Amino acid sequence: KAMLKALRQGAKKRGIPCTLDEAQLAAVPVPKLCPVLGIEMFWTRGKRTINTPSIDRPNPSGIYERGNWRYISWMANRLKSDCSDPEVFEAIAADLRRLGFGTGRPAE
Repeated sequence: KAMLKALRQGAKKRGIPCTLDEAQLAAVPVPKLCPVLGIEMFWTRGKRTINTPSIDRPNPSGIYERGNWRYISWMANRLKSDCSDPEVFEAIAADLRRLGFGTGRPAE
C-alpha cells in the first residue's frame, strides 16, 4: 500500500497518469535480484537503500499502467533517470557488481 501511495504521489507531481492498483502490484512478485543491476533486492525497515525495490516504467514516455511497469532496485531506477549514456550505465552497473554492492543486507 505504501509503495502504491508513494508512486501515485510522485506520478501526480510529475503529471504522469497512474492506473495501477494494489491488486496489479500484488500479482507480480518482487524478484530477488534487480533485473538491471543484478543486485539483491530486499526491504529494510524505515529507510531506502540501493537494494530497495522500486517501480520502473520501461517506456519512460508512457504512463504507469499494466504492461509498462516492473520492479527494479532503487539504485537502478536512480541511475536510469540520471544517466543517458548506455555505455556509462553499464560501466556503473558492472563496477557495482564487481565491488559486491547489493549482495548482502546492510549492517544494523
